[in-house]
Amino acid sequence: MVAADLLSQAEHDEAAYPLLACTSQAIAEAVRAEVEAQLASLPRRAIAEASVRGQGCALVVGDADGLVAVANRLAAEHLSIQTAAAHELARRVLRAGAIFVGHATPEAAGDYFAGPSHVLPTGGAVRFGSPLGVYDFVTRSSIVAYDAPSLRAQADDITTFARLEGLEARRKVGLFPRCCARPWSLELCAAERRKHRDRTSSLDIRRVRIKPPSIFRRAVG
Repeated sequence: MVAADLLSQAEHDEAAYPLLACTSQAIAEAVRAEVEAQLASLPRRAIAEASVRGQGCALVVGDADGLVAVANRLAAEHLSIQTAAAHELARRVLRAGAIFVGHATPEAAGDYFAGPSHVLPTGGAVRFGSPLGVYDFVTRSSIVAYDAPSLRAQADDITTFARLEGLEARRKVGLFPRCCARPWSLELCAAERRKHRDRTSSLDIRRVRIKPPSIFRRAVG
């Protein structure tokens, strides 16, 4: 199974990296011999062989901790864990696109039938990305709501950051809480602007009717 999983990646692309991490030289040699044996019968032998010869590598580590360290360092697109305590090790892996756990879980199952998306981050991108999922097609918004005391408590810090960036309009926002202790609304903001015109920008507040884009009007009507 270990050799087959390595070759399932090698036959995909000549630039693929079939990498093995194990805890003894004997395991590395046994897998190497099995890879050579299985290579001989592959229809895509030329591609797989180029990958194995060019990028194939066995990393021998001292123990299970070393296996986990290698997995987290490589941040592989596919990670197959073939050990006696496979589930325990899988819980310790923080960076992998797809993890195949145990001797009865070949990577081919994940390719075709297992269920989770097999559109995976490559080249170590799983360090900051995740497999494609429905959540990638759902929009999300950040919602920020202060009450007046909370804004007053942070007003000086907001003003300081704005001044450091040279953004005067944002700096003036930090002055508003000092002028009013009541919750803010659009109408209140306009009233306070008139009272403190010298400390705010001349923002013109109007009610406007916004037409939806034509594509939206066609979709709904």
